[in-house]
Amino acid sequence: MKDQISDKVFEYIDALAAKLGVAAEYVFTLMIRQMVMEGIVYICVSVVLLVASILGARKLYAFWREKDFEIEDCEGLAIFSVLLGIAMLVTIIVVTTIVLPESIMKLTNPGYYALKEILEAFGSK
Repeated sequence: MKDQISDKVFEYIDALAAKLGVAAEYVFTLMIRQMVMEGIVYICVSVVLLVASILGARKLYAFWREKDFEIEDCEGLAIFSVLLGIAMLVTIIVVTTIVLPESIMKLTNPGYYALKEILEAFGSK
């Protein structure tokens, strides 16, 4: 069973290389570089979103804190903005927690994720 799967994976890589007109080794090297780039991009996006959400939450807090009015004047707006800020912060933290570990793993072991992507592409056919 294992031999059949590995043979089919190699056939898939060779077929992909033949379609592109390059060697199979080049295709695999490209896929490894792609995994590294995905890891870098996902880490950067996660960090930017996390920093932006923290800065946004601080700015929102400072905005409401400097207002000189009674909370009863616009209680609904205050509650809505605080809940919206909390919801966005929690969502970004959850997404970052899910994406960041896999992104770091793609940087440290890109060959595994390149093979995983090949197997997923093969499994979907």
